[in-house]
Amino acid sequence: MNKELQDKLKTALENVEIDLELDQELDVPDNIKELADRVEDADSSYILSLDDHELYLKLSLYFLNSNPKRSENFAKKALELKNSFEGFVLRGNALFKMKDFKGAIGAYSDALKYKEDQPAYHYKAKALKKRDMYERSLEYFSKAWEFDQKPEIMASYADSLFELGRVEEAKKYYDKADKTDDTNYKNNKIEQLLKSAQKKSLPSYFDNILSLDRGCIEAWLGKAESHWNLGEKEEAISVLNKAQKSIDDDQLKERLKHYKKNLIKDIECDLCKGSGDCPTCSGSGDCDNCKGTGNCNSCHGSGYCEKCKGTIDCPDCDGSGKSGWFSRCDTCGGNGICTHCTGHGMCITCDGTGDCTRCEGNGNCLDCQGSGSCPRCNGKGTIRKNGKY
Repeated sequence: MNKELQDKLKTALENVEIDLELDQELDVPDNIKELADRVEDADSSYILSLDDHELYLKLSLYFLNSNPKRSENFAKKALELKNSFEGFVLRGNALFKMKDFKGAIGAYSDALKYKEDQPAYHYKAKALKKRDMYERSLEYFSKAWEFDQKPEIMASYADSLFELGRVEEAKKYYDKADKTDDTNYKNNKIEQLLKSAQKKSLPSYFDNILSLDRGCIEAWLGKAESHWNLGEKEEAISVLNKAQKSIDDDQLKERLKHYKKNLIKDIECDLCKGSGDCPTCSGSGDCDNCKGTGNCNSCHGSGYCEKCKGTIDCPDCDGSGKSGWFSRCDTCGGNGICTHCTGHGMCITCDGTGDCTRCEGNGNCLDCQGSGSCPRCNGKGTIRKNGKY
């Protein structure tokens, strides 16, 4: 043990409480950074420089946000000296920050062997949720709630219920959480779902939002637009009509009407006839000359003359210059050289590169650059009446 280093560290950390919160902001002062560096330099694989596990726990806490890997290493050293609830939770927190949710679940499970308390139950539930293990997360959120009635825990419980399709139950728990906190958890969930739905642009994603809030204007508009982009124009108009029945606010109704008019201005793209596919390659994205192979059609990618296969010999006389015992070959005039490539042995179409001359070997359709989408409407199948698309 390095007594001088341990004494300095004890003095520097004497007012630091071991806080097991997963989300916290803690700046690392320069003197702590310097002492942490010295500890790491002094530690070896077979002996640690400190014999006080709490000092390692406090160092783990300091680096949780800025350097979770370093934080985990300090937590592991604390556990080498003494297994503890705090040590396993801090290690789990560091692994959680590193997005190693499987490892975090294991660490929180180890913590619960030493003590059953809210942080381990709560964070294990959050890690399970991150791994889409929603059914199991419900059990641990419930146990965490028994120790601490935080609205955040109730909202997380609602999140898992929602992901399991138990929407009506989820709404009740969101409402309970919102009554005890001004965070507005249900709206936060809707905003999160909206971002995902706008990226996916599929009607079903917007249905998830509307199951939570029938009055969400952005969800109605997004669902209508996604139907329209899929070519389901009548369905898009139907969605907007339903929205007007569900939303009583006059300003929202005006927005819906305005959006509906903008949608109706869209017309079928005259280039792709509404399919959204590039007409040159029929949506495959492949060069129409080489069918996506990138190979020259004459030599099939070999780069050799298609007649002599690179030998430079006249194919009719096999390079002998004769068509019989005494007759001169009529094709090469008796010199035995392939007349197609004039003795170079290379494909005259691609100059020996083996690449398709139209797409230069990349195999992509020139008109859509390999996307398969109509270059006029960008794959939407519709353009504006004023010509903008």
